[in-house]
Amino acid sequence: QTRNLKHFTRGQILLADKTGNYAVVDNNVITKRTKDYAVVTNFRVSEQELGGFPSQKYSSAVNMFESNKEATVGNFENILDEVHQVGSKYSTIYSQICDLKNGKIKLYHFHNFDHSIVFDLKEELEKGKHAYYIADLFPKRVFPVIYEKYLSLGLDEAISNLKQFKNEKYSFCESE
Repeated sequence: QTRNLKHFTRGQILLADKTGNYAVVDNNVITKRTKDYAVVTNFRVSEQELGGFPSQKYSSAVNMFESNKEATVGNFENILDEVHQVGSKYSTIYSQICDLKNGKIKLYHFHNFDHSIVFDLKEELEKGKHAYYIADLFPKRVFPVIYEKYLSLGLDEAISNLKQFKNEKYSFCESE
């Protein structure tokens, strides 16, 4: 009620607290908790009539969770891995698993679930106002570099360039 989000027309934010209450905020609309869990994917919760609902990703996430409601990191990683988006135009940039009862947030860059950063919410709040660039917290992704080589120089040159990354701190993601 104290913020004007009318220009927040393309995204949405899932807000939750450690008691289990949650809401999805988009375009000055707040959709409050209706179930014991929330699934948010590539459609506007408040504007389902615009299309994209239910999406394949949404249906997959709901089905996976309904078949295994175990609240474990491994279960949620499996769901996130199933529904992440990969493409030349749009990709999932980050994913997170939040344990709000214990104040822990596990962050993943793109869809690489082999590397994660865990934040302690209490420690982060004690630091005061600060920010991170997500990409700086993770190993560099080799795919964009190799893909550019492929586009400009061809497949053979791109493959030969992989050798230069062998001993450097780069992330090789199998799906890429």
